[in-house]
Amino acid sequence: MAFLDVEMPGRSGIHVGAELMQKNAYVKIIIITSFPDYLDEAMDFHVYRYLSKPKNQICQ
Repeated sequence: MAFLDVEMPGRSGIHVGAELMQKNAYVKIIIITSFPDYLDEAMDFHVYRYLSKPKNQICQ
């Protein structure tokens, strides 16, 4: 199971997820992001879940 964000330092979580699925067809990819625009792209490689987080949420 891998939890990824769409925008990560140096790499796209979408591309990392696609690479992981090529290496292991049984891996579950969960995208957690505040960027809803990437939903279609994530669905193209059948992510397990695509969760939206609020853009104004501050982690403490």
